[in-house]
Order: sequence, then structure tokens, then C-alpha cells
Amino acid sequence: GWDLKMKWYIDKYEELKNATPIISVCGDDCAVCPRFLAETDEELHETSVFWYKAGWRDHVLTNEEIKCTGCGCRPECSFMLLPCTIEHGVTMCHECGEFQCDKVKKTLSGSKEKMLQCQNACESEKEFELFKRAFYEKEKNMHITILNFRKSLEEEIDTLVAISMAAFHTDVLVGGDENEGPPGYDSSKWHKQMLDEGHVYSYVSEDGQIIGGAILFEGEHDLYIGRIFIDPKHFGCGYGMMLMKEIEKTFSNVSSIKLDTPVWNSRTNRFYKKCGYIEVLKDSEDVHFEKHIS
Repeated sequence: GWDLKMKWYIDKYEELKNATPIISVCGDDCAVCPRFLAETDEELHETSVFWYKAGWRDHVLTNEEIKCTGCGCRPECSFMLLPCTIEHGVTMCHECGEFQCDKVKKTLSGSKEKMLQCQNACESEKEFELFKRAFYEKEKNMHITILNFRKSLEEEIDTLVAISMAAFHTDVLVGGDENEGPPGYDSSKWHKQMLDEGHVYSYVSEDGQIIGGAILFEGEHDLYIGRIFIDPKHFGCGYGMMLMKEIEKTFSNVSSIKLDTPVWNSRTNRFYKKCGYIEVLKDSEDVHFEKHIS
């Protein structure tokens, strides 16, 4: 019958609320997931009935179908993140240079849509608390940070300069001169002048931490990216690509975006191509890129 309760699951509340997390690729916590925890045929069946009651399945699955021992235990993946991580050679999504891609965004939105169904199907607040930890803390479990792209504030200049210096000094790893960078990269006075002229932008987390910045010049029909820079301690998290997308979204009114980068910098040349920018000119010093927006 459909009146089966998840008593075995609720009875584990005290044990599970302090359980060590086991995070899956899609951000679920297997340590409190009933599919992962169920051991007996009765527990598996009650779990399957709950999945049906919650509207997550259109029929009651067999015990074999509902049982899950973690990522990779079956060929399909609901969010298609597991095969994607394998394709990109990473273990978790946040290790990927394309982090917070459309697949991840679809995973988050789809999960949020189902949360109310879950809450309505739960018999108690304790039961929903366990389900919430199991399936609805994906942002935290996937290391997702909500970022804000906006014009910089004067009090942020010193921090932006420090990040700029740290970022450009890593260019020595890809052929740049030691402790060198583009004009004004290490100057508070230069950044203050750019700020006064409206060219300096910050990329800031919800808690006010500056992740990176950009120097942008908007023309009548196009935008020129003077530079972008990400704090090296956040390298490899996909923030550079996310910043480029934010710039494109913010300046969607322009017809094209242009930029250039040194010939010797294999890292930035590869990065801008990955962002969809086309090489339009190459001289002895710089490679010039462009991307048509509208």
C-alpha cells in the first residue's frame, strides 16, 4: 500500500544528523540518503514508495532499481554529471575549468523544483531535515559560490591591486618575466584613475570577498577588455570563464567584444579561445581576439 512510512529512516535521525558527509558528484550527501542506507527488502520498498509519493518517479521501482551504492553503480546518471567529470578528467565538478556550466545550473534548478514535493511527502520535520541534507544542500556540497559582478568601490582599490599583482606574477610560469605585468598592474594610482573614469569592475562573493577584477572600456558599438585577473588562490575553479560570461551578459548591448593578449602567454591564448573568442590579428607582440555578441 501507499501508506508505508519511512520509520526505519526517521529512527536513524540522531545517528544521521552528525554523520560524516559522503558527497556525490551531483552534490547529494549519500551519508543520509535512504537509497544508499537501505539494507533490507522492506527498507528498499519503503524508499521506493516514498520516491513515488514525492513525485520523483511515475511508478514504484523494484528494490533492485531503487538501491544505490554511490556514483557509478549504474550506467545512467540523472543529471549527466558523472560522465561529464570523466570526460573532463576530474573527480568533482568544482575541479573543472568549466565549473558552474549549464549542466550544473540545470542540476541546481531541477533539484530546487522538487524540494516542495519532498517536504509535502515527509511525515515530520525531522524526516524532511534528513532529506534536505541529503538532496538540497547542493550549492554548499558542490562548492558553489554566488558572485556579483559590478563597478568597483574606491575602498576596494588596494585589494584589487594586490590581486592584480599576485595574478600577473604567475605569468612567469608560462613565459613571462618575473614580477612583471601590464601597465599599471601594480599601481594604486593607476587603478584609482581607471576607477574615476568608470573602467574598473570587481567580481565579489556574497560575503564580500573579492575574487578578481576587470578593466573594461565601452565604446559606442563594442567593448574592449583591457584585462581581467583572478586571485591565484581561486585558480582552477572556473571563475575566469564565469567572469567572462558575466562581462558578456552585462554588456550584451554591444555588437562585439575585443581584447588582446601577449603572443608568449600560452595560458591566456588558450583560455580566450575556450571562451569562444576568435583570433583576428597577430603581430610580433600580441594576439588580438574578437567575439560577436549581437
